[in-house]
Amino acid sequence: MADCFIIMPITTPERMLSKYSDDREHFRHVLDHLIVPSVKKAKLNPVPPVASGSEVIHGEIIKHIETSDLVLCDMSILNPNVFFELGIRTALNKPVCLIKDDITAEIPFDTTIINNHTYSCALSPWTLEKEIDRLTQHIEDSLSKSNGFNSLWKYFSISATAHPTEKSVGFEDKVDYLNAQIEALRKLVEESKLISDVNIGHQVFYATNWPADAKRINQLLTKFLSIARTADPDIQVTGSGIADAIEIRFSKPINEEVRNKIIKASSEMGCNKLLIVS
Repeated sequence: MADCFIIMPITTPERMLSKYSDDREHFRHVLDHLIVPSVKKAKLNPVPPVASGSEVIHGEIIKHIETSDLVLCDMSILNPNVFFELGIRTALNKPVCLIKDDITAEIPFDTTIINNHTYSCALSPWTLEKEIDRLTQHIEDSLSKSNGFNSLWKYFSISATAHPTEKSVGFEDKVDYLNAQIEALRKLVEESKLISDVNIGHQVFYATNWPADAKRINQLLTKFLSIARTADPDIQVTGSGIADAIEIRFSKPINEEVRNKIIKASSEMGCNKLLIVS
């Protein structure tokens, strides 16, 4: 039986929870109740995007992207990891099946030129059977019409196909990988130290996991200042950024109501984490 590897979001991001009924496991439900049944109905073997035990997850994902007969790609919420994995599959010039949910209104222009399927994310029992039938048909069409190739290629006239390396992974490669992981952990520790060393004598907000560029900083400053001045018209605010951390300082203490409004505003603007130091 041909394998169909599934790449998709695994958990619901904080910024998207309200759109998915506050269900952090929404995409797991989509996988279990819609995608896997549809793949099986199309007479393919579903390979879910989850590794078990002590397997190296990323290694397993790349292996399946390379070897599977079809890769089903759920582009919902425009997850960067999903598009990275789709790019690898496309470079190998192998068949893909593209889908998204009805909440994701827009997808990158270069993936809209090939046929993609939109499913209802509600997973309502009274429509689920029909949704499975529709997705099954799309999977079958994607595989049969591809003729073993990636549909994006004929639109872009790409002339060179990526090939998996024939070199086996040796001891030095594994050491290099471990060194890269250690370096990544070191950077995380340094960034955490930057935050923990704050002089807590000031009213400080840290917006983390958000690009610390000038435009984003100004967006936060403008929004937070507007909220704070509803309580104190004379309050001032400054801001600066380091890596993916943004520091916001108020000239005066702010009350609990303003703090709560700022937390809500930061979430609405896509800031996943907000550390408040008084």
